[in-house]
Amino acid sequence: DLLRGFFVFSLVVIHLRLWPNLLMTISGGSKLWVSVGIGFFCVSGFLFGYINRRLWRDSPQSSTLKSIKRARALYLWSIFATIVFTFWGNLLSVEYQKPAMWVFTHGNWVEMIWKTLTLQYTYGWTDYLNYYVVYVFLSPVFFLLIDKFSWKIGVFISFLGYLFHSFSPYFGYQLIFFLSLTVGFYFESIVKYWEEVSVGNRKMILSITRLVFWFTLFASIFSVHYLERFVQIVFASSNLSELMIHKNQ
Repeated sequence: DLLRGFFVFSLVVIHLRLWPNLLMTISGGSKLWVSVGIGFFCVSGFLFGYINRRLWRDSPQSSTLKSIKRARALYLWSIFATIVFTFWGNLLSVEYQKPAMWVFTHGNWVEMIWKTLTLQYTYGWTDYLNYYVVYVFLSPVFFLLIDKFSWKIGVFISFLGYLFHSFSPYFGYQLIFFLSLTVGFYFESIVKYWEEVSVGNRKMILSITRLVFWFTLFASIFSVHYLERFVQIVFASSNLSELMIHKNQ
């Protein structure tokens, strides 16, 4: 709940686009190495695996039917929201339009509706729903892989699919969702394993995790907000030094 609250708050801050803004610096404005959207995929995948693990083990058929119904509902909401937001956006002036909006010209709204129905186009503040439609629909297959065969097989296939992320973003985000789903599905076992780890090793792992977290966070903020300015200062200083040397010579 804390993570979801943080991600929702960050999304509000990002969409306000007010600057200078300390909150925008911390959240990164979806420009850091990891975006708020990716955080939602992590939390959603974890919760989906954690909540549905017992139902799947008790009745795979009921779990599959539940996933299909959820995917259908998300699909309908995705279609509805995309069409409404697109028509609304076309009525607004350019400065109020969100990037990547389908602009109606020469009656090409028919093509827009077709690509919306086939999840090739999405627009608005619900532009992640199309990914959830596909992942939730495929989740029973992934449950089958990690439960009946091995979690290693499921994770391997997910990593294999990621290799094709350049062809479609669906292959990219699925890795985050299904890895988190695997963690949620086996969370109780992971907790038991963690409790068996010695106190010293636990402290070491947590210390390394915190160190990596803070290092990557500040490195990400620096690379996005300050790296270009830093490079300009370095080059300016270098050019000034060369001019001084040349003048002295």
